[in-house]
Amino acid sequence: MMLACARCFHRQEAGETCGACGAEAIFDLRSQAARDLFDGNEARARRARDGRIRMISAITAVAAMVGLFAIFGALNLVPRRGAIVLVLAPAVGVELLLEKLLGRGKASILEGLPPAELP
Repeated sequence: MMLACARCFHRQEAGETCGACGAEAIFDLRSQAARDLFDGNEARARRARDGRIRMISAITAVAAMVGLFAIFGALNLVPRRGAIVLVLAPAVGVELLLEKLLGRGKASILEGLPPAELP
């Protein structure tokens, strides 16, 4: 039997309550209705997590580049023209790298399951 918790998405073989969080919202993943419910819940959770990761990455990248720009500017190592490109271009690269490292776009709980057996 394949069961999963609707609150924390923990998968388990048996039990009346979730083994991870203790919730009683356990659904049988053989049911197509349960899979549809999990698809919606996971999509909302994934969007919220991706938004937080994107915000953290962008703030960190811009702060790092502005800090480096200030240091190099104080040492007169930054040209007067095109300085904004020297800040924004690396910031975009650092932001994309941080998003990848922090795990944006995590895999679904339903990934790797056999087809639904119950209606």
